[in-house]
Amino acid sequence: MAGYPTRRRVLAGLAATLAAPAVARANTPTDTDVVIVGAGAAGLAAARTFTRFKVPFVCLEARERIGGRAYTDDGIFGAPVDFGCAELHHARFNPWVKYAEKSGFAVGPLPPSEANAIYDGDSQVDDATSARIEAEFGRHKSALVTACRQGRDISAATAFAGMPVGRWTRSMRNWLGPIATGQDVDRISTVDWCSGVAGQDWFAPAGFGAIIAHYGRAVPVTLNAPVSSIKWGPAHVDVISSKGRLRARLALITVPVGVLTAEAIAFAPALPEWKRAALGGMDMSHYLRVLLKLDVTALDQPFGSWVTARMDGGEGFSFWVDPGGHGVTHAIAGGRFAAELELAGDDVSADLAMGALAAMFGSKIRRGLTDSFATVWSQDPFSRGAWAAAKPGYAAARKLLSKPVGERLYFAGEADHAEFWGTAGGAAIAGSIVAKRIVDKLRV
Repeated sequence: MAGYPTRRRVLAGLAATLAAPAVARANTPTDTDVVIVGAGAAGLAAARTFTRFKVPFVCLEARERIGGRAYTDDGIFGAPVDFGCAELHHARFNPWVKYAEKSGFAVGPLPPSEANAIYDGDSQVDDATSARIEAEFGRHKSALVTACRQGRDISAATAFAGMPVGRWTRSMRNWLGPIATGQDVDRISTVDWCSGVAGQDWFAPAGFGAIIAHYGRAVPVTLNAPVSSIKWGPAHVDVISSKGRLRARLALITVPVGVLTAEAIAFAPALPEWKRAALGGMDMSHYLRVLLKLDVTALDQPFGSWVTARMDGGEGFSFWVDPGGHGVTHAIAGGRFAAELELAGDDVSADLAMGALAAMFGSKIRRGLTDSFATVWSQDPFSRGAWAAAKPGYAAARKLLSKPVGERLYFAGEADHAEFWGTAGGAAIAGSIVAKRIVDKLRV
């Protein structure tokens, strides 16, 4: 991507966006007031905000469906299974929990952590070993928090340097890094990691993607309309998609950061250096979900609990046991390991995941597998990854992602929320906030 990101550019961008003029009403005729690019959680939330305030808009979506990285499929396994967003993170603050309950969707908390199981080979660890693992986990989290409080935006790997390495350290760092964040510890920013808000996660048996699709069912969206370029100037924007050209007063861009850094949308004139630097300071996480239709009785674990094992090489799977009660267990991998598996294909991913289960529960479990499917969001041209994470040293870039450009280009998405980044809840909040700012600007 043009414009290599530096800390100086990111910090300069913060200052450059402090004073911005109100949007002047253009004399040039336009087709609509706002073009929303993308109908994921942020785009749909923005569209509903514009509808509430009677702001004319057009929403363009590249895919044949709405929802973005939130998608519930009920065809492959004959039951609703989430391919993307699956947990309603931070339930207390998550707007999707309130919407789901109001709309008649069953939602509820996942089993407590005490229900999870850790294996060493084919044996579940005893309470003493579990306590030692938990203590080491706590020490590693403290190292991240300490670096953050000291204002040291360094990699998690650097924060861990000098800490004792024991029998479970590599496994624990895999759980803390790739499994939890989709990034290896050398790619995790301590400040970005600490900015996320912890809270109880909930689950929807009918599918999180189904909830978001229900939310957007009445939003007018033009599907199969990937945007290729946006021309912008002092009076209007021209948005060019596969459906033709639209002229509007403003554009609200809600596509993932990975789409922008890949320059899949051409901007004329180019985005300013501070915006390109901010985008370049972000990475798209790799988070592979290998869905396994199998007999879960052999796992002897509660629905929605997690099972994992010691990983000698520091990479491997953690298993989310049949969260929907439909016989589909999720094998989760993250970081570089996930990126390699995404390229290797479904069969390789499923075979490795089943091998990990067989090491814990015996080879007979392989005979219970009837179907599998691996999600590959990093290979999806309209996503290019699972969610956006700041590179070490670039946590400040998040503050610039939602800053408008020239008061004609606005941005919103999961990457933009300071606390709930990486979540559909954060995306919806960001979309609503930016849409309200646009409403206020248009009223001037």
